[in-house]
Amino acid sequence: MNFSKYLSLFLLLGSSLLLNTNAVADSFNKLNTVVALSATQSPCSGSNQSGTISLENSSGAAQLNFAAGTTMYIKVTDNDQNTDCNAADQFTVKITSETETLGETITLVETGNNTSIFKNSIGFNVSTSESQNGSIDVQKGDKLQVSYTDPSDDFGNSTLIKASSYYDVTLLSGTLATNMTKANSPYLLTGDVTIPANYDLEIEAGVEVRFTPLSDDQSSGNDKNRVEIIVNGGLDVLGTASDTVRFLSNGESPASGDWYGIRYSSYPAGNVSYARFDHATQVIQYQNVSYNNSNQYSDTLKIRHNKIVNSGSGISISSVRANMSIDSNYYESPGSFISASSNSGRSDADFLFNVRGNTSKGASIYINYYQNNSDNYEVKIAIKENHFSHGIDFYRADRVEIKNNHFERSISLNQLKQVLISGNKLVISQNNNWNYEGIYESYVASSEIRNNQLTGYSFYGTGLSLYQSNATVSDNVISKFGTGINVSTDFTNPTFDSLLRNTVVFNGNRGIQVSNYGSESEEHQPDL
Repeated sequence: MNFSKYLSLFLLLGSSLLLNTNAVADSFNKLNTVVALSATQSPCSGSNQSGTISLENSSGAAQLNFAAGTTMYIKVTDNDQNTDCNAADQFTVKITSETETLGETITLVETGNNTSIFKNSIGFNVSTSESQNGSIDVQKGDKLQVSYTDPSDDFGNSTLIKASSYYDVTLLSGTLATNMTKANSPYLLTGDVTIPANYDLEIEAGVEVRFTPLSDDQSSGNDKNRVEIIVNGGLDVLGTASDTVRFLSNGESPASGDWYGIRYSSYPAGNVSYARFDHATQVIQYQNVSYNNSNQYSDTLKIRHNKIVNSGSGISISSVRANMSIDSNYYESPGSFISASSNSGRSDADFLFNVRGNTSKGASIYINYYQNNSDNYEVKIAIKENHFSHGIDFYRADRVEIKNNHFERSISLNQLKQVLISGNKLVISQNNNWNYEGIYESYVASSEIRNNQLTGYSFYGTGLSLYQSNATVSDNVISKFGTGINVSTDFTNPTFDSLLRNTVVFNGNRGIQVSNYGSESEEHQPDL
């Protein structure tokens, strides 16, 4: 055996193994060096995360409102702004107000190395103009906004981060037994506000009442997710023509239904004048009222010279025996301007319900079950001098007068005792959901229809329809319907209608139609 040959081979293999081991160790050391360098050179932000802004007082408590004489402390938490783990980073934010729209820019400083929390503060300067003087210029009630651009949110996108607060508003929630004054305006309601029984509260002219949108820190009332004003005593809204009261949402993008409305309960006392309502669900509601108060009959509830827009329904009245006056209001929203039902009148006098001089651009008005239980007194309803882009529906009422109004949809009356319809102009509009009727009466004991102008749309529907009603119809002009006048009844309910001096012209199929046991007398009825 050649030992020297094998010894040489063994030494050669050992040397090669040693070289390979050293190479692996060298590679491992190089990898550690790369990892260490990578760790020291990476940002401190970690994963993408949206920043947050908190507007606080000196104690670090978040503030919805900053009282006069205080300071705003701004805190931002954002990993993306923490770019140096070994130093306190800093970046800028912008603060604006409704007075200082150009805003102030201040620098926030990280609270320590690698904390990702940044802070600074700014004071307020009460002024009517902006000056960019290092303090934010404000007036009472101003909305404040702080913003900055987050370079990488939760999804890696550049995003504008914003937070809002207010300067010197009056916060309200819970029981309220003091008047709302212009000096303390604006008010911000964060939860239901309840006016206690036997207390009459006033809202002065010039007051602005705001509502947090779609939230209620009281979690009470008809809607536990919307703020409402609950009136168990009395509430007078005392705006004037030159200094109105405003009710509106406090939302970033305010919308109908952001707050609930004013709800009179238990004792209906209060007048609402010269106020504007925005963004409510049901603006004013008199509902489910008890009758234990001695002066409930003496008051007339008055809703006058108000504007209701960008809301749901307007005025709802149910189970109320006080006289009502709804006068010279403007309503433009998709709901019903007035919905009134189950008001049974009084035992000591006639019950009066007056609707006069209003303009409504919404759904139809509904008035149901307005009958007095007493044989000695009546419920008297007067609808006068209004302009409605819709119609009106009555069901079961004592005495109704509809005079000198403008309608764009049907007048419908069912089961009424006595009716006067006079001097109205009814022009059916094109956008009418295929309801092209003019006046429709059924089961009316006594009716007088005179001096009205009824104009249909494209020869659809019936201008005047009388079913089981006793009516005197005189001096009306009826045109452009499918049928001008239709009179009908049945064998068991005979009625008699008088048609006098009416002009029934340019209708599609028929001028006057009498059917199903209907009976009428005519005098000088032009029928073209």
